[in-house]
Amino acid sequence: MTIPDWLIPQPQGLYLAPADAWIDPSRAVARALVSSPALVLADEPTAALDKDSAAEVVDLLKRMGDARGTTTLLVTHENRILDRADRILTLEDGRILRVEDRS
Repeated sequence: MTIPDWLIPQPQGLYLAPADAWIDPSRAVARALVSSPALVLADEPTAALDKDSAAEVVDLLKRMGDARGTTTLLVTHENRILDRADRILTLEDGRILRVEDRS
């Protein structure tokens, strides 16, 4: 059995996400969590999910952060999950317009 490329440790402790991760966001989140990283970069992890599933994914990332000291940088256009964020940075044309600390 060969180990998938996305699970092989990369330089600086990074793990690669497979190109098809968008097909199943919950699998992509599980892959991110398996290595107990210090930082998770999540680009639109809830884009293809219904409201309840999106909330579960964000809550899972948040619980992981609380339990393991992991920081999650989540990029989204989904206003419906903003209530779960500790800090919100609003960007426009590559510039930070507003920073809201909610912790």
